Amino acid sequence: AAGTGSFIEEQAIKLNVPLSEYSKIAYNSTNPIDLGERCTVFIEDTIRDAFANGQNLEDILAGICYSIVNNYLNKVVGNNKIGNNIVLQGGVCYNNSLVSAFYAKYGNRIKVSPFFAVSGALGVATIALEETNGTTKFKGFESLSLPLDIKNQIPTSSIANHYKETKKLFLGDYTRKNLDPNKQTIGIPYVLLVHKLFPMFRVYFQTLGYNVLLSPDTHDDIILNAQQHALVETCYPVKLIYGHIAYLVEQNVDYIFLPSMITMKHESSKVEHNYGCVYMQASPQMVYESMNLAQKNIQLLNPLISLDFGEEAIAKALVEVGLKLGHNKPKCALALSKGALSLRKYMMATEKQGKEFLNSIKPAEKVFVIVTRPYGIADDVLNMEIPQILHERGYNVLTLAHIPGHELDLSEEYMNLYWPFGQHIVTGAKLIANHPNLYAIYLTNHGCGPDSMINHLFQEEMGDKPYLSIEVDEHFSKVGIITRIEAFINSVYNQNLVATKNVHEYFNNVVKKQVYVTDKIDKNKPLYIPNFYPYSQIFKRSLDVNIQILEPTSKSSITLGMHKSLSKEYISFVALLGDILKGKQQNDIKQIYIPQTEGSETDGVYPRVISGILGKDTTVVTSTIEHLYRNKNMYIIFNILAGDIILHAPHDKRDTMLTWLLEQDKINIDILKELTAKVKPYLSTNKKTISLIGDPYIVYNPYFINHALLENVSVQYMPLSEYLTFMWSQKAADKHEQQFVHEVEQVISEFLNELGHAVDIDKFKQIGEQYLPMFRGGNAHYRLAKRIMHSNVDAIIDAVCMYENTQSILQLKKIDLDIPYINIEFEGNNNQIAYEKIIQLINYLVIS
Repeated sequence: AAGTGSFIEEQAIKLNVPLSEYSKIAYNSTNPIDLGERCTVFIEDTIRDAFANGQNLEDILAGICYSIVNNYLNKVVGNNKIGNNIVLQGGVCYNNSLVSAFYAKYGNRIKVSPFFAVSGALGVATIALEETNGTTKFKGFESLSLPLDIKNQIPTSSIANHYKETKKLFLGDYTRKNLDPNKQTIGIPYVLLVHKLFPMFRVYFQTLGYNVLLSPDTHDDIILNAQQHALVETCYPVKLIYGHIAYLVEQNVDYIFLPSMITMKHESSKVEHNYGCVYMQASPQMVYESMNLAQKNIQLLNPLISLDFGEEAIAKALVEVGLKLGHNKPKCALALSKGALSLRKYMMATEKQGKEFLNSIKPAEKVFVIVTRPYGIADDVLNMEIPQILHERGYNVLTLAHIPGHELDLSEEYMNLYWPFGQHIVTGAKLIANHPNLYAIYLTNHGCGPDSMINHLFQEEMGDKPYLSIEVDEHFSKVGIITRIEAFINSVYNQNLVATKNVHEYFNNVVKKQVYVTDKIDKNKPLYIPNFYPYSQIFKRSLDVNIQILEPTSKSSITLGMHKSLSKEYISFVALLGDILKGKQQNDIKQIYIPQTEGSETDGVYPRVISGILGKDTTVVTSTIEHLYRNKNMYIIFNILAGDIILHAPHDKRDTMLTWLLEQDKINIDILKELTAKVKPYLSTNKKTISLIGDPYIVYNPYFINHALLENVSVQYMPLSEYLTFMWSQKAADKHEQQFVHEVEQVISEFLNELGHAVDIDKFKQIGEQYLPMFRGGNAHYRLAKRIMHSNVDAIIDAVCMYENTQSILQLKKIDLDIPYINIEFEGNNNQIAYEKIIQLINYLVIS
């Protein structure tokens, strides 16, 4: 929406500016503000911040125009070549200030069509005239007297009807009417995995003697309530939880039942843990707390389910809910068996119908497959009625659930793809790409971290086969959706693909790609590593490998990374990719090291996605940082700790200390003590101290943490050694691993305590579990603990990426601190808002 005229109209209304006056006011701007190239929601936040900081109206209106131009050029035009004769068309040309913004970019190369408002319609009419040779079947406007309900006259396919039948099977004989007033009511919001597991939940609670009220299909009032109650930006499916729960609250339910899915086992997965996204893990509690439902005497039933441990895990979780409600174990077990049987019957019926249709596909038949998560398919708001739109046009529609994606083993091609839904989507892409009859309509969610990575993997799998990708948010236009679907249908029918084999032969003979990701270093080739000062420089000297360090992140490398972005990737990914692409322009890079995490945020997928972009000429070497302790190499700890100590020195002293360190034979305890002694005199300063925590890709990257901004304060960086030790302590399983991690904690504590930190890993873990039980992703537990257990600092900055899902969850954690705390979000080359927040905090500290 941020690239359309509707966005200008929305902002004009909110700013109380008549459209007829917009250009006149914007022309008075002398310093248009930089609003970036983000989606409408974040640009609106920037506009509010701009007003709060005293920016005038004309500079904001002009900034909106430049934002639209930049967004269009970067996100739509992308790498496509732009010639010297450019025609500008479309209704936005009524806004002269927007036209002027394009002129500012391209000068006289721009020509505005005299028919700009109708050029597209005229072009379509011309094409229609050419393709029909001047003949037409249009019956004239008098035909409007025909019955308006013409869709029943359009031939429909059995699978399109089956799409509707699936919902009937899902709900069975359930009705929201005639609830027993003598029973308590358990409200179940019709969101997320409820779209898959409701048959079991319903029967379980009804057997225990409760009314079960499922919120209705998403409608306008639910959407409105979602927009009013959501306090932070999330993906649309999560935002809708607010609306569905608000509906249930209005119905005076006694309980809200919504489980948190920590892990979900994918049948063929070989990763250690298959994590649900961070929203799947934490959103029920997040919504419950932000809507203050406890004050309304509504209890949340929120079992934490880890399906990595199979069906027993969900059984145990549901039984515990029943016990909490006051029922005995035998009664809960009986209710559970009935619920499980109901779910199994539903799944068997839908699988049977899917198989029957797959076996009936004709050789040249075109079949559209809706690819997204279960709730994205089942909710007509989230699927934007695409199945119905295709059905009305007489086309066959399948969903991802109808093809055998769970049976395909991805472990050799996607070694660390820990999102179960992501695994299912990628397997679906492989099967669709390999079958000549199937064409994907891939629905992604705006603001979804996993989708920003899976987009790349999906594109890689589809190769040259056309597919339609649509990003879902609350701003979509049905007219726009229809236009895109019809264009996609046209492109599909230009494909002369015909099936020559049985459908299952295509599914059973998917070729595995060679993947250039490994955990082994080729010592015969230089190994390039990202530039994270001073850690990269220390490891370059310390390891027995020819290590080359990439140049620091720059505006030009960010631009290179942006050109390869597909949606709302975190800036950590964009910067890392851009640094590598810039390095490849200057050097023949044959292998690059990119660390990965175990999940569930996006950084664990960076190596695989970047490998797909780089291609076969460059091997990506990776290691999982949660597992580094397993080699029990204390020398690695010494190197990381040395970097931590150097970062405690003033910015202008660090190079000197790094040079001294690199002159030593080998880093050991004695060398670390000498280095600490060199740094400590600088800690006794009159400057106020800021604790800097957050995303390591941001915290340790000077492109984002601009030292010039921080020269009037002292900065206490979150120690990388402490951060890693915390992660290892969560992971260590047997007593030998735990003993080694404890020894590491003792070593780092000896030095970090002297530098002003209060290292207490057990306390950190206790705080993390208190606020976010079982949560994994985005180092949230560590960030929460560092926020609460601050020591010897005067303020805290949490520095993260724009769109980071974990940050949305942390923002809602109400934690009272006795010092100032701010979170800053970085994006691309436009970090002015983040810098202004830092300056305001520093000014406050200096004055106080």
